[in-house]
Amino acid sequence: MKITEEPIKELIVHEAYKMDLKELVLQRIRPDGRPILLSWCDGIVYSVFTLGEKNWDEELLKGRYHIARVYYAEMKEYKSIVEISTEQFGGLKIPVLDNSVIEMETELVKWLKARSKSAKK
Repeated sequence: MKITEEPIKELIVHEAYKMDLKELVLQRIRPDGRPILLSWCDGIVYSVFTLGEKNWDEELLKGRYHIARVYYAEMKEYKSIVEISTEQFGGLKIPVLDNSVIEMETELVKWLKARSKSAKK
């Protein structure tokens, strides 16, 4: 049996928004108060929304992965749980996944950092 690995060749980000950590965490709370997982890589914590399923397979076969929106904030050190206090939900604990070993994620974070630096100029 032959197994072939074919990494994504192009990551297409349609929208990216930098915000503070508390704002990012609050965006990742479902209406019922349950948190949605965040990702972390190289000093950035983020949440990604992919596009719908239309043409999904076709794009992946071409080596392209689309991200509709990415929301991100600085978080220098990795923590498996981010805790914040809010009036609406009280104390929140949001799980965070360390994605620093995934090449596509490290490339995304490099791009986000470069984008942030160029926006400051």
